Amino acid sequence: MRDRRWVLGGQFYDGKRWSFSVGPTWNVSRFLRLNGFYEYNHIRFAERNKELETHIGRLRMEVTPSVEFTISSFVQYNSASDVLIGNLRFRYNPKQGNDLYIVYNEQLNTNRSVLSGPNLPISDQRAILIKYNYTFRW
Repeated sequence: MRDRRWVLGGQFYDGKRWSFSVGPTWNVSRFLRLNGFYEYNHIRFAERNKELETHIGRLRMEVTPSVEFTISSFVQYNSASDVLIGNLRFRYNPKQGNDLYIVYNEQLNTNRSVLSGPNLPISDQRAILIKYNYTFRW
């Protein structure tokens, strides 16, 4: 298990920022890898008497049952924009230089009630992508 930690502080536009993050990675086996990430930011604008706290959490998982197949997923939450983003990617590599990707992306609103106007939809964005790479050999 590998763990990354960072503590940062300093100028942020016309304010000050203090930030802490940690990002552990766990190679469960040669077929499965898990990665987490958390970041906390405290931003203070003294002249405007304003403060902001943000939290970002992220989880990644990669499953590689063979050299031909890879499945990876990614989920991230951002408290500043109140969104949850998810991604699921399937990769098939039948031979060297050829790759087929099928990707599903989704963005969800976690705080749907807005002070003015109608409520936001649950899903803000959704996409399914298919990509095929072929390497030409001369």
